Amino acid sequence: MFFKNAYVFAFTKPFTTTQQELTNALSEHIFTPCASTELSHYGWTSALIKGGDLTHESSGNVLICARKEEKILPAPVVKDIIDERIEQLESEQARNATKKEREQIKEDVVFELLPRAFSRITDTHAYINAK
Repeated sequence: MFFKNAYVFAFTKPFTTTQQELTNALSEHIFTPCASTELSHYGWTSALIKGGDLTHESSGNVLICARKEEKILPAPVVKDIIDERIEQLESEQARNATKKEREQIKEDVVFELLPRAFSRITDTHAYINAK
């Protein structure tokens, strides 16, 4: 089953875009998996089967699919590593870490963990009834 929730939108002008024009427009933003340092990535994927067309048309109706991949970094894990590094910095230098140093440590930790993070992929299907 494609749809768990349905949102209905009405066009204010007639939908005159052909399937080929729609496919060409969507192909400019095809989904590619996240690189090792990206938090998320969004793009268009095949409407029905893997490796199929970006659009599927039947009786003037069109089905399309958008895919989003997000990297999952559990906040408690990130926080524990950040706290550990801040504690180490403070003990080595015998002073409190500055706000800028804390932010830099957080960025470094996230950057280090991203290549090992799990990915969550969600697909959002859209049905266009041109009539």
